[in-house]
Amino acid sequence: MEPISAAATVLGLVSAIASVTASATAFMRDVRDARKEIVAVTKELMSLRAILEILEDDLNGPTSAVVPDSTLKQIVEITENCSAVVGDIGACIKGMQGSRLKWATSGKTSIEALRRDLEIRKSSLSVALDIVSGIVLKSVKGDTGQILQDTTTLKQDTAQIQCDLDRIIAQLSQLQTTEPEQHQSNYILERFLGDLKSDAATVLGDAEYLGVPSGDDSGDDDDQARGRPGSGQSDPYTHIAFTNAQGRRYPIPYAACQTWEDMAEIIQQSYANVRESEDVSQGRYDLVSTDGEIILKSLWARLVRPGWEIKMIMWPKQDPNRVEPIKFKDAVGRKFTFPFHIVKTWESAVQSNLPCTFRTSMKSSTRHSSTWT
Repeated sequence: MEPISAAATVLGLVSAIASVTASATAFMRDVRDARKEIVAVTKELMSLRAILEILEDDLNGPTSAVVPDSTLKQIVEITENCSAVVGDIGACIKGMQGSRLKWATSGKTSIEALRRDLEIRKSSLSVALDIVSGIVLKSVKGDTGQILQDTTTLKQDTAQIQCDLDRIIAQLSQLQTTEPEQHQSNYILERFLGDLKSDAATVLGDAEYLGVPSGDDSGDDDDQARGRPGSGQSDPYTHIAFTNAQGRRYPIPYAACQTWEDMAEIIQQSYANVRESEDVSQGRYDLVSTDGEIILKSLWARLVRPGWEIKMIMWPKQDPNRVEPIKFKDAVGRKFTFPFHIVKTWESAVQSNLPCTFRTSMKSSTRHSSTWT
């Protein structure tokens, strides 16, 4: 497939958006009750249009020839899938024809559902734009230092692209449950996104695009700059950096810690000869990101990505000798709280320097002194 063909498909969706936006604006003037929902849809349409215009420029640019056919095909298919949703929005607005009754009975719900579908497809095309930009950047040859700097940026962008695609696919799975009428369309889009994710991992991760010599003459300095395994440094975008509660740092291959259970086993191994290993084995700790946010067990696999820095924080220890204080209410309704060691025995409670009402009440209490402790 030629880039110009993909650009033509994108441009066709831009034209469709312009038409639907005009219809939405006219409908909003006729049905004032629909203003909030129609404005939300219009914002999504305009945001999508901006993404498409940039994508169309890139596909018509002088470096567009480096974009693989498979990526172009995925862009076209996602664009056509998005065009169907834009067409549904236009048909829904046209079907109501300014009717307040139709809007109240079914139109509002339909438009809101279509807006959610449109938002997901907009996000998908935004990721597609990021992939195209990354491919174009990798095709530019320059000095080695600049290439290495760009490579680091590309690895960061690639990890983010993978994360964004995972998030969109998860949203699609949820929509397939809540909106069964859109199941087929969402299922097709999910398949397209899976193929696009594979393309991103393959094309953006291909060393041949870097333009950096990869033979034996590279030298140790270049190896260290690239973070190759043989250099003694770990590539931060194939590993996560883990710091345990003792401050000891470990580079952990991402493939070895993708699940919470795998990570928990690694943590236990790092505490194999440490006294606190019992607390670790019982999971009395939190794993937090660099911004201090706690990562929940159920969300570990969805959130954590290569290049992350994870810190371990142990839960505060409970004092086994700590005893809860005694709460006491006297005959006139006053409430007191006393440390347990002060009133541990009947004699200490009676003879201690406590409020008179407390001592009097205790002396006259029906509880016998022999059963106090």
